This record gives sequence, structure tokens and C-alpha cells, in this order.
Amino acid sequence: MYKKSKIEALDGLRGMALLLVLISHLSGVGLNVIGGLNMAGIGKYGVYLFFVLSSFLLSVPIIKYSEDYIQNRKAWLNYFVRRFFRIYPLFIVVLIVSFLSTLLIGDYTGGKGLPFTMGGIDVLQHLMLQQGFEVLWSIPVEFKFYFLLPVVIFIYKVILKENIFHCLVFSVFLVALSMYIWPEDEVMKNDIRLGPYLSLFIAGVMTALVHLKLENISYHKKSHQLQIEVVAGVSLLVMVFFIPSVYSYLSDGSIPESFFTNKFYIFSILWSVIIIASIHGAGHIRSMFSNKLLRFVGLVSYSAYLLHIGVIKVINNYFMFNPVLKGWLIVLLTMFFAYISYRLIEKPFSKIRVNY
Repeated sequence: MYKKSKIEALDGLRGMALLLVLISHLSGVGLNVIGGLNMAGIGKYGVYLFFVLSSFLLSVPIIKYSEDYIQNRKAWLNYFVRRFFRIYPLFIVVLIVSFLSTLLIGDYTGGKGLPFTMGGIDVLQHLMLQQGFEVLWSIPVEFKFYFLLPVVIFIYKVILKENIFHCLVFSVFLVALSMYIWPEDEVMKNDIRLGPYLSLFIAGVMTALVHLKLENISYHKKSHQLQIEVVAGVSLLVMVFFIPSVYSYLSDGSIPESFFTNKFYIFSILWSVIIIASIHGAGHIRSMFSNKLLRFVGLVSYSAYLLHIGVIKVINNYFMFNPVLKGWLIVLLTMFFAYISYRLIEKPFSKIRVNY
């Protein structure tokens, strides 16, 4: 699909998304590991990157090889099988562990389980995508989009013929409609409905269309690549400005941690630009996200996303020493357990597919 360096950059972007979530949650319990800067409130920014990037990565092969999907029903069966086994095996393990830990150690922890506190009904409701405790809220949102994606791509590919302008107009219409139906000021903190986040997923599909158009251009002027890079650099600076503690400091005021979290359409644009720059820019953004450490974090990001809350709860509640060291210990332990989870659960199940 892409040259190796471009794949690596997208892996690194996924790693950054996870780190935004992890660092935000560390600051949320008073563990500021980045130079003492309070990073609380940026976790959702990372989840929004997950949404845009996931939509982008799923859309590219479907759009590019749409004839296979049209001519062979097994292609769609393979799509849904792979999506199921990408999400559900580890999800089920986490739910079962949470249920058993609540049952077995609840008497010693005030009724709390690890990584989440759950009864039997909670487990069933999570499996049916009707609940989303803590970070689990994003699982129902993303899984619901898997069913909508084929419809969206059919409209862009078959009806609108991949015309970028027409697709953009339709995308703006969809986003405006979603904002009307699900006003941002009425969206709950960890809302499991797909509707409020539709702009993020639509942005991923549009980014895939733009990417494929650029990929078909045999020659890119360096000036164009540099322009893409500059716009992406500005997007990253805006993201820094959106850190609640930074914004409060620069504006000489105070805002709540959730001040920017419902600005879905803004993050849709910012992350889309950064994804395009990671592939088609002059190379500076790509190099930054091709970092080996970020790529490793990206590799184990799903496991780390589901497990880090449990690590934070144990280390922060039961160990008393320097907060910064405690924070970095949590980061290291999260990566350690995430790698084990990736090797034992994620990787084996990722090989399950339908041959066609």
C-alpha cells in the first residue's frame, strides 16, 4: 500500500495516539511525567486520532480494490471477520478479567476490580456494545462504524465516482447533519453513540480518497510537499495550544479539562492533515513519526489502551514514592504487559481471515 517508511510513520502516529491517552490519564491522577506539565484533558485527542487513522487505513484498500469487494462476497466476509478478531478477543479477555477480579478481590478493594469494576450484566452489555466503562467507551463507537463504512465508501466510490469536490461537499453535509442531530454541547463525557464522532470517521475516508489521488500523481513538486509539511506543522502547534493547561497559561485564564474535547470537526481536520503529511509531505513529519520507539508503542497500542488503566490503579494506589518515577514506572509496565498481550492474544488472532 505504501513504502516502508510511510507505513512506519502511520505506526508511529498510532503510538502517539496511545501516548496522548496514557499521559493524560497519568496527569489526571497527579503524575505529570512531561517536565511537570499538566497534560490532563488530551486523552480524547489521542482517541480521535485512533478514529481518523482507523477509518483511513480501512478505507484505502476497500477503495483501491473495490472491484474485488464488488465481485467477491468473501472479501466483505473477510473484512468483518478480521474486524471482529481485531477487537473482540482481547476485549473479551479484559471483560472476563474485570468480572473475575471484581468477584474475587472485591472484598479487599472496596468492591473494585481490575482493570475495571464489572458485574455479569456489565460484561454482557459491553459485549453487546451497550456500555463503555472508562476507556472502553471507544470500542462500541469504532465497532459500529465498521458496519457504516461500506455504505459510506459505496456512496463515494459508486455514486460520486471519487470526485474529490463532490465527496467533500457530501462530507460537509454529513458532518453538518451529525452536528445538528447530536449537538456537541449535549454529547456525554464518554458517549458510546457513533453519531457525535461521525466527522472523525468521515475525515478518515476523505483522507483516504485524497491520499489515493495524490498517489496516482507521478510527480510531486517539492514546493507542494513543503506546503503540506508546513500546514501539518501548524496543525501540531494548534494541538499543543489545545492542551488545557497550555491554553489556560497563554490566555491568562482557566478552562476545564474538557473544554476542547467536543470540537470533533476541528480534530478531524487537524489529524487528517497530519496523516497526509506523514505520507506525502517533504519528510520531516514522516521522520518524526517513524521513530522506532513510537512505532513499538503503535504496535502494542490496542493492548496498552485497554490495560493501562489497571496498571495506573495498582501502582498509584498501592505504591508511595516519587510521582515522576511512579509515572514512568507505569509507562514501562504498561508497555511490558501490552507486549505480552500483543504476542499472546492480538497477534495470533490477527492471522484469522477468510481466503478468497
